[in-house]
Amino acid sequence: MSIAASLGRSMKQTATYWANAASYDKYGDPTFSVPVRIPVRWESKTELFIDKNGEQSHSRAVVYSLTAITVDSYLFLGKSTTTNPESVSGSDKVRRVDAVPDLKNTTTLYKAFL
Repeated sequence: MSIAASLGRSMKQTATYWANAASYDKYGDPTFSVPVRIPVRWESKTELFIDKNGEQSHSRAVVYSLTAITVDSYLFLGKSTTTNPESVSGSDKVRRVDAVPDLKNTTTLYKAFL
């Protein structure tokens, strides 16, 4: 059995993911891609990590996925079709992502800190 198949079996939850489009609307607010549903393993726990500014922070949740996740994007545990993640109660900003490839570099596990 492949590592991807083994990891995929442990991701039984569905999250909505809004990738940061790295652009701004006419009001100066960030824009996001359309929401995408991805399989995840969502752990609501506090974990100490170093954020993109080099400062120590505590997470509200740690999310594991085989789908690439980027910093400054948003994740929500559940399904949403709302185009602006900042208006979804319970959505969280991704503040750090660790990408861990397998030994053959065929599968990457993403660990997102919210």
